Amino acid sequence: AFFVALVDKKRGKLKPVLALEEGREIALPELPLAPKESTTAWVALQGEPLFLEDVEKTPPPVPFKTVGKPTRSWAGIPLFARGELVGILSVQSFQPMRFGERERAALLALASGAAAVLRNALLHGEVQALAEKLRRIEEVSRRLKLAESKDELYEIVLEAVNKVLGFTYAAIMEAQEDALVVIKHRGYPPELAGRRLPFAEGKGVTVAAFLTNVPVYVPDVKKEPRYVAGLPLARCELAIPISVGERKFGVLNIEHDAPDGISAEEQDLLKILAAELGVALLGLERLHRLENLGQKLIALHALSQKLQRCQTQEEVCQTAVEGIVEALGFDQANVGLGQNDVLVPAACVGMLGRKGRPFKKGEGIAGKTWALGKPFWGNVEDFPEARPVDPRIKSFISVPIGDRGVLQVIATKPNAFTQDDVTLLEILARHIFEELRRVELEAELREQAIRDPLTGLYNRRFLDEVLQRELARAERYGHPLSLILIDIDNFKELNDRYGHLVGDEALKRVAKALRENIRRVDYIFRWGGDEFCVILPETNGPGAKEVVRRFQKPFGILAEEPVIRLTLGYASWDPKKEPTPSVDDLFRRADQLLYEMKRAKPNP
Repeated sequence: AFFVALVDKKRGKLKPVLALEEGREIALPELPLAPKESTTAWVALQGEPLFLEDVEKTPPPVPFKTVGKPTRSWAGIPLFARGELVGILSVQSFQPMRFGERERAALLALASGAAAVLRNALLHGEVQALAEKLRRIEEVSRRLKLAESKDELYEIVLEAVNKVLGFTYAAIMEAQEDALVVIKHRGYPPELAGRRLPFAEGKGVTVAAFLTNVPVYVPDVKKEPRYVAGLPLARCELAIPISVGERKFGVLNIEHDAPDGISAEEQDLLKILAAELGVALLGLERLHRLENLGQKLIALHALSQKLQRCQTQEEVCQTAVEGIVEALGFDQANVGLGQNDVLVPAACVGMLGRKGRPFKKGEGIAGKTWALGKPFWGNVEDFPEARPVDPRIKSFISVPIGDRGVLQVIATKPNAFTQDDVTLLEILARHIFEELRRVELEAELREQAIRDPLTGLYNRRFLDEVLQRELARAERYGHPLSLILIDIDNFKELNDRYGHLVGDEALKRVAKALRENIRRVDYIFRWGGDEFCVILPETNGPGAKEVVRRFQKPFGILAEEPVIRLTLGYASWDPKKEPTPSVDDLFRRADQLLYEMKRAKPNP
């Protein structure tokens, strides 16, 4: 419910001039201008606004005399014009907590304009006409709250300017980067749509109003050097910023074909309309922001599920940056991971290509993010320490991935990101951190599953998997494959004589000798108690025989006391000369040669 009352100090009365309840006009009696008679009178005489969010929890200074539905929340705002109390604006809600920050700002703006309007109306005897205009503007305000797009908001306002206030020429201009741009208009030539007025040039009454965030009225445009002609017959112009606080959206611009053709009362009504438009735009912006954030959170959830299916560190990083660009809609994404004190590029996707370079800890924005463990974001020009890899980069977000590295998104235009974007990437960075830990742990567990704990060599379980894979690869590419079996001579006697600790050390010595004298591409396994196996990809019989020859006599660590002697047998297969053998057949051939070599040795 809503009503505006005039203050008649001579008669000591509050005279309602407009009262609406749920869109219907209702009649209200005059009220005594006495603070003990009503909360409305009390606020009028106190001279300060009063907001009651729930009258059951915070009773009014004077109990309400209910007219219509019971009031649960209430606002009363004294209306001052040129320092004189001319009336009061009263707004009631039948539900608690209806007066948040945005509503208060809108009501104060409405009250400010209404106060001046009321005074002028009193002076000109146009109270009833003013009431009708206020009523219709209140209807416009309700329509603005229900609008679903900026285009709809602009149409409603321009229609009100024309049909409610009677102005033929009106335009709405939006701030776009470095200029004001005509988005919609009424009465102007069609070609005016899209016209730009750059801020840097300082021309235009609209530019002046926008930059100062203060309405500018020019009674005679012929005498105004800042005026930019848009209408040949225009004689006066009113430019009103469309804003809420410091948040500026654009300008509502009105022109008239008569000098000083926009009265003070009409200016105040237009200011109310611009204020209502600003509040509606802010609400729509917040709604769209929430909808966009909701969609991005859904996409983030789907991306986190993808990350959970990754098997390697590289896959985690690549999936993350691809998801940031494809699912979350950012232009470019990079992940860098720490190696010692250097941040190394791990994955990069986006419009700028795969650009990236290492950064030392603390160097540039990336190195600073990693070193300090906190996010940074904004325009590159505001960060002297920034070291962009491409001059097109104008803004960025840089967030730490725990202590592992840094996630960054970048854009080629300034002011491209919001706090919501930062929050979203911080959430994603935590997911990346957890998935990097997971794949690392899984790799450690897998490594433990395929390694012999004593020697650190691969174990017998992994031998079957590798041999099957290498046989298939050798057959596919036509490369030879060899296998060597190794047995420690008289290992039981060594154990009996020196003890099991020395025996364990002997196994470690053999493992070390094999690692130091076998190619890195070869696979070394501890096959059994004192038996070892080596798989040599792309190695034929003579190559395997050369490896066997090398280990026939003790050398290096094997020659240390107690001396360790080895017996070796090998088997080779060339897919170009013979069919694919079975695993058992390959082992049988190598084992047979090892047995023959063992028999040929004299007993120690």
